[in-house]
Amino acid sequence: MLTLRTLTKEAFAPYGLILQHGSENPASFQVIARADEPTGWQLAVSRVVRGVVTTLACHPNTMESFTPLAGVGALVVAASACPQEVACFLLDRPVCLHKGTWHCTLAVTDTATFVISENRQVESESYSLPQPLVIGLGVHSPPVDPYASCR
Repeated sequence: MLTLRTLTKEAFAPYGLILQHGSENPASFQVIARADEPTGWQLAVSRVVRGVVTTLACHPNTMESFTPLAGVGALVVAASACPQEVACFLLDRPVCLHKGTWHCTLAVTDTATFVISENRQVESESYSLPQPLVIGLGVHSPPVDPYASCR
């Protein structure tokens, strides 16, 4: 079972960066990620459903950004050298993955929609996980009756 982690700069750093404005200036333009490939880029819209994670994808030739549009989604990631060691983040802000980061998106709600930007020419690899993984949102015990011992 995957534990859904909060997206923080430090926790996400091995996999990519959180896309956020870093200036105190209220009106400014800031480049926060730059691709070094001259092949152009593309935008896509991806809708995913709640379910299990069985496969991760990796794009060794491109960074890839995910921007949440609708629903609540999660991003499962793993470092390029260790696809079997996954982490799962609540995708509540835009992020940009490093080249070669293993990843998969899925919904926490019934569906979730993301905008994806990447190189126009994307090389893809896949990794089948040894066992399917699901996101664990925690199990709540039934409420305790504070008067049960008094009866």
